Amino acid sequence: MRNLFIRFSDEGEYLREIDEDRFYFLCEAEEIVQRMRKRLNREKRVIEPKSFECWIDGQQLVVTQVFFQNEQSLENQLKTTILNFEEWEEEIRHKYANKLREYAELERQLFLNKEFQSFAVRIDQTLGRADVSPFPLVLDVQQLKQLFDEVYVHVTTGFFSELEEIITTVKTAFQATVEEMTAHQDYQNNDLKKAASIWFQSENNFQRFVQYATASYQSIPKARLEALYIRFLPYQKLEKYLFDKYVELNGFTKAYELHVKLIHQFLRKYDEILFNGFVLNTDEIIESLVFSPVISSYWKKVRDVDGEEQESHLSKH
Repeated sequence: MRNLFIRFSDEGEYLREIDEDRFYFLCEAEEIVQRMRKRLNREKRVIEPKSFECWIDGQQLVVTQVFFQNEQSLENQLKTTILNFEEWEEEIRHKYANKLREYAELERQLFLNKEFQSFAVRIDQTLGRADVSPFPLVLDVQQLKQLFDEVYVHVTTGFFSELEEIITTVKTAFQATVEEMTAHQDYQNNDLKKAASIWFQSENNFQRFVQYATASYQSIPKARLEALYIRFLPYQKLEKYLFDKYVELNGFTKAYELHVKLIHQFLRKYDEILFNGFVLNTDEIIESLVFSPVISSYWKKVRDVDGEEQESHLSKH
């Protein structure tokens, strides 16, 4: 959950600079509004105010409007709105005004690092939009900094040249996290979103997410597993047994189901290892740590074999 973000309303005039499905960082929203003011001034145009929401600590705190014909910052406008909101006690008004100042200052300090700013904004553009399925990943700026720091130390060339690859690994980590959460429990979309919000607030859970993203950045992509296991001799032997002998005794449907589960277990095993922060960066490591243990367990499912024979299935490749 992000401590502070800005959400623009989709009502009123279309403005090309604003994406109403984004949960903007305050610094980012300030820059966008300033660019728009300069553009409108050059074009000598006056447009209607744009409504926007300010969320603090997961609560929609203020709904107000940005006026493009003046130079007041969004932060100052929000602070004035909060301090003048008569329905709140004075203590509450000052509490939220102080939180706004605290969170805004933290964001400004972290965004002095332009590489981190680009990373945070690109993550939000890719995964933080309201229309992301099954739910947007809206991480707090400090969580994003932790994730950035862990990945950044492994960047071997220019950061900006690798940024899109880094974003892809974070997206893969997010998908793996959702799959892990839904593996043993069915959720409706809203329930999953709430469960994920709680999940990411756990320090241990978030560290596993960071470990996955960092390990994924350095590992052979999960998408390449298919190209690897079909060439792995122990897999070929198990596949041949399933569709030659096992199918005669148990039917094609059961053999096919076992095969589908086998492939699924390869993917689950890969994810399990990355969640623990271990890097799978060679074909040999994947064969040893992913394919071999899964295939070993599957021989036990399809027929009784003694330890010596089972070992021979794994070692002859």
